[in-house]
Amino acid sequence: MSMLAGATGWWRARSRRCARRAFVLVALDDFGTGYASLAHLLNVPVDIIKIDQSFIARLWSDDPSMVIVEGLIEIAAAWASA
Repeated sequence: MSMLAGATGWWRARSRRCARRAFVLVALDDFGTGYASLAHLLNVPVDIIKIDQSFIARLWSDDPSMVIVEGLIEIAAAWASA
């Protein structure tokens, strides 16, 4: 992630192609907190989104984190099909 975060569009695209040829996937870790934000979905070509543990650990039907996680899953699904 940190390698691609400051790269130009051309370099990111080239890096992703090279990684895919080597069967390497790019993951956005701890998504939803700190450094891994929604803006990175626009700038960094990721294959996997790992939702931060702070949201996952509290997954109860009456907890606000459930709504956030459901929203992130919907965003990821829509983003993957775009």
